[in-house]
Amino acid sequence: MTYVDFDWETRSKADIKIVGGYNYAYDPSTEILCAAAIIGDTSYAWCPHADVTVEGADVVTRDIPDEVLQAARGGATFVAHNAYGFDEYVWDRFVGIPVEWVDTLLLARANSLPGGLDKCGQFLFNEGKDDKGSKIMLKLCKPNRTGRFFPLNRQNTSAVSRYCLKDVQLMKRVRESMDNQEPELIKVDRIINQRGFQFDGELAQRLIACDAVNRKEAVDNCVLEPEVLRSNPQLLKWLESCEVHLPNLQRGTITGYLEDESVQPVVRDVLNARIGATKITSAKVHRALGLMGSDGRIRNSFAYHAAHTGRWGGRGFSTQNLPRGIKCNVDELVSETMAGYQPSDAELSTLIRACMIGPFAVADYAQIEVRVLAWLAGQEDLLDEFRAGSDVYVNLASQVFNTKEVDGDQRQVGKALILGCGFGLGADTFEVYGQGYGIDFQAIGMNSKQLVDMYRDRYPMIAGTDTGREYKGHKIRVDGLWKAYGKAFKDIANNVSTEEYAGRCIFKRQGDDILTYLPSGRFLRYRNVQMEMRVPSWGGDPVPTIMYQSSKGFRLPLFPSKVAQNNTQAVARDLLGFALIQAENSGLQVVSHCHDEIIDQSSNLDLLLEVMRRKPDWAEGLPVDAEGKIVNRYCKV
Repeated sequence: MTYVDFDWETRSKADIKIVGGYNYAYDPSTEILCAAAIIGDTSYAWCPHADVTVEGADVVTRDIPDEVLQAARGGATFVAHNAYGFDEYVWDRFVGIPVEWVDTLLLARANSLPGGLDKCGQFLFNEGKDDKGSKIMLKLCKPNRTGRFFPLNRQNTSAVSRYCLKDVQLMKRVRESMDNQEPELIKVDRIINQRGFQFDGELAQRLIACDAVNRKEAVDNCVLEPEVLRSNPQLLKWLESCEVHLPNLQRGTITGYLEDESVQPVVRDVLNARIGATKITSAKVHRALGLMGSDGRIRNSFAYHAAHTGRWGGRGFSTQNLPRGIKCNVDELVSETMAGYQPSDAELSTLIRACMIGPFAVADYAQIEVRVLAWLAGQEDLLDEFRAGSDVYVNLASQVFNTKEVDGDQRQVGKALILGCGFGLGADTFEVYGQGYGIDFQAIGMNSKQLVDMYRDRYPMIAGTDTGREYKGHKIRVDGLWKAYGKAFKDIANNVSTEEYAGRCIFKRQGDDILTYLPSGRFLRYRNVQMEMRVPSWGGDPVPTIMYQSSKGFRLPLFPSKVAQNNTQAVARDLLGFALIQAENSGLQVVSHCHDEIIDQSSNLDLLLEVMRRKPDWAEGLPVDAEGKIVNRYCKV
């Protein structure tokens, strides 16, 4: 296979951070400053504005080099860092020859490396980008305060072209050092990003105006200054003076507390104002409006492998982090809002999603992480409950409360336990977590420690079997998924072995790294794994702790329950990736997805559900289900 490692340097009056790569590339003011390429052992520089020499380039031309064009027509694979978010669009506009691209930004993320080329090079080779050239490029790439570009001359053209070529040289080394585990999924990810979704600009403008009214009203009715509302320490101190002791000021904690009708009116006003003062509705919608193309679509909203587990992240306006909103008739709410109705904050959260215009088939996996965790652990009784179609939250709540008739509040306890305790949540953290589900521990007559122990006793293949002994008030457990994963990592980190098997995963040593091979065959890479003496988060003396280096460069602890969480989320993500490929191959038109949800603009719900219920060969025995509906505008199903 012939590779063309490639990079552009451009300038434009459009701000790429505001409008995105697609709109930037097609903006009338965008033009090429230079480009560089490496084919085999030959380096090329294209400098359309001046006849210059470029240090390190074998061939320098005013027009795009013939060898690059021949390679494109001959089926070579082009490589760029952020190819799918920038370089491909620029190529399509200014060259137009169809080519296949490889994006090293995506490969870097999938290999647990920093996404930026500079940091990636520093991480791998202790060599980054050209700082001097970068400063010149920043000076040339956008207009000054008068709206004019800095004049080009032979000196700065040569310097920025050298900078561009050095980027290509560094990128080529990065490409050659990385694995591409998912070429088919990356292609589908590219299709989904380029397809984009239709966005309602008129509704968005109305939401901005409504949000401003709500925020002003909330702040006007508040006894505190806006600066205090936005300051966590100051607001928590004020709440304590009112004998209100909240563990944090997260939105879920505040809304859960406000459900109590006995909350003092002044405290209620302040907390409602806090929600209003820290809302980001306008910011999200403003960002979306800037990203809209001339056809009304928003593109490139998904960042492949943004998380260590391989999950996607959001870029610009993305469904990955939108507020959930409320259940209501979305179409009626949109019509009323456009006719002058002033929506509440909760309704505004719903309307942000409704800016995505369908019709859509929207479907999500049912309790996918709980199912995957049970499957990895071999907790067959829980898997059998899923296979039978029973309500696992009710089943657990029935045992917790020793009753066959489970009410809604009791089911919430079962739901919080199953969703919260699978990854090692302890009593203190579950107490905070449970408040988000509206659990009143005093009313149910049980504390968080009792509930956590009930979860762990019920699912020993996950949490371990109770030995009947205790240490510092905690039950001593043996076996279970958490301990199996912890032992596998610890044995490899301590060089007791180079390969271990636990919970359907294989753990292998590779140099200083440990690779976790998932059932799909994909691996998660933990870099520079070592046993280090660290003080636990709960205090005490330093203890031997598994540590690894994140893609951000931080040393992070890796606890057994965290390994279980990473593996569970990674397997659930692999199921989503499989479904996205199947959907595209089946003729569906996916425009968005979020963790366990797929949004299809062809509106073929039956086919979408059938696709999501398909299982890859590696997932035999894992009960998978999905549910969904047809909607005119996007909303949570």
